[in-house]
Amino acid sequence: MYSYNSHLEKKATRTISCVSGFLFILFSFVYLAVSFRYLLYITEDLSLFTYDFPFFLEKVSKPGGILLYVASFFTQFLCYPWIGALIIIAFLQLIQWLIHRSFYFNRKYFIVSYIPSFLLLVIITDAGRSLYLMTHLESIFTYVLSLFFLLLSYYSFINIQDPRKSLITLCWLIPLLFFGLSGSAAIFFSGLILLCGTLSKRNSNIFSICLLSLGLMGLSFILAKYLLYPHFTTNQVLFGIHPITPVDYKTEKLLPHLLLLLFFVLIAIRQMFPPMGNRITSYARWTYTNIIGLLILSALTATLANSNDDFRYEMVIDRSIQNRNYNKALRAGKDAPHPTREMTVLRNTALVLSGHAGDKMFEYAQNYKSDGLFFDYNKDKPSYPGGAMIYFYLGAKHLATEWANNDYLKNRNSFRMLKDYALIATANGHLNATKQTAQILDKTLFHRDFAKELYEIIADSTILMNKDQVFGGIKQRLSDNYYPFPTKGNYDKFICSFYRDNQNNKVAYEYYLMSALLDKNVDKISWGLKRYWNYYKSTMPKHYSEAAALCNYLYKAPVVYVNKVTLEKFKEFLKMKKVQNNPATEANVMRKNFGDTYWWYYFYK
Repeated sequence: MYSYNSHLEKKATRTISCVSGFLFILFSFVYLAVSFRYLLYITEDLSLFTYDFPFFLEKVSKPGGILLYVASFFTQFLCYPWIGALIIIAFLQLIQWLIHRSFYFNRKYFIVSYIPSFLLLVIITDAGRSLYLMTHLESIFTYVLSLFFLLLSYYSFINIQDPRKSLITLCWLIPLLFFGLSGSAAIFFSGLILLCGTLSKRNSNIFSICLLSLGLMGLSFILAKYLLYPHFTTNQVLFGIHPITPVDYKTEKLLPHLLLLLFFVLIAIRQMFPPMGNRITSYARWTYTNIIGLLILSALTATLANSNDDFRYEMVIDRSIQNRNYNKALRAGKDAPHPTREMTVLRNTALVLSGHAGDKMFEYAQNYKSDGLFFDYNKDKPSYPGGAMIYFYLGAKHLATEWANNDYLKNRNSFRMLKDYALIATANGHLNATKQTAQILDKTLFHRDFAKELYEIIADSTILMNKDQVFGGIKQRLSDNYYPFPTKGNYDKFICSFYRDNQNNKVAYEYYLMSALLDKNVDKISWGLKRYWNYYKSTMPKHYSEAAALCNYLYKAPVVYVNKVTLEKFKEFLKMKKVQNNPATEANVMRKNFGDTYWWYYFYK
């Protein structure tokens, strides 16, 4: 009878373990590789791992440098989201296994060992726009790896039966954890894990071991602070150079960290008492209970994850622009009523690059006037990626160069910054910088094709502006004039000045006309529209034609030619506007019928 029950118990345990593992892997893969694939793309794009000794020394010279180096190694695989997702899932599954094996969970509550893995999924995907402004982008792996190494060390510690060997283990374990692998998790959990380890051994010298642990921690900290890392602050040495997580620091964002900490506090309390029995009496009941519990944890994870749609749209648009998939960039967040300025700038860039600014600009919400055409520049802080390339597309050579050089100096370990720096330097004829960049990228695993493109340009500089896959589809005229960086509220003045000096530049003309329309400057609109046929010997696009009809109406004289279809539609607009008697509902009524026209923007925004 006992063997029969034992057989059923083993079968139930295998069923619970296999089904739970399969469901966790399936959910995690969809969660990471589908829902957050662009976060993985952007994270890899803003980091760089090179296979050379100087890169290794640069990483390990910082507190927590070993962890940074290992995390940076795995980060490079995120350029293929499905590979990166599988690597992350493998570590999360190992963390679950270590927790289950180390803390003697009753098999009835097997699902409890998955809680930290689900919380880590929330933490590593809870990223905001500050992700773009960081100098270390290994965040997705640092938290996971630091907790994994801590649990692995703890598992080794509790399985050493000889007390003397346990003490020896502590002597090398403490410095390694705090100053070789000091990541976001180490400072929080190492003390708890060591306490759990001593309690699980039922050792009579628990107090002495804890005291020794604290002494080793203090000694290691003093040696690290004054010998290894004298130039770093106390906080950096204690916590590691890397911040806890790339999220914006708000109280609600810290919830997963607090829950993870609470989990280990409860484990520490539980270790003070003998393990519960592992006998299962109702096999089917506990199998279904664990599976339902895992489904509930999956639903909670999806709920706690970053639900900022604007940030997701920004990532999609940004990545699509880099891949020159402008149609996809223009579809992302098309119906968002209150897009962020960053999303508006990226979308307007995609409109210019795709040649649809005159046809589709006012199909989207434009809430920032001409400020929605450029990112703000701050030489003292990391800037939004892609800002330098906007000036490059425009043809403002000196501004693009200054922006790219400044970003590159502040973050050399970023492929995105390095790529922009190389493209702009090459366009300026600085082939030494191109060669240096190609040599760096030659030491990477996934960016050697780009290095090959740069070597081809070095070998034959006549193909400089003909490499579509390197420089994009716009062959703009680069201006040698220097202009100061515009500030918020002054972008219209900058673009007017730039265009008047570079009237043969079609991209500058597009930006000038977009700025005039967004700022509702009728004089600039009419002046710009009169020059439309100097650039394009074709039918005027929809919004430019609408602006031309508006100029003729406001000046009460024909200023610019307008086709009959647009004139008829404008008359219909004016007629409907005139019959509206309720100012409170007028804007909504007009938006329903003319919300995608420049006329609605001009009169109601």
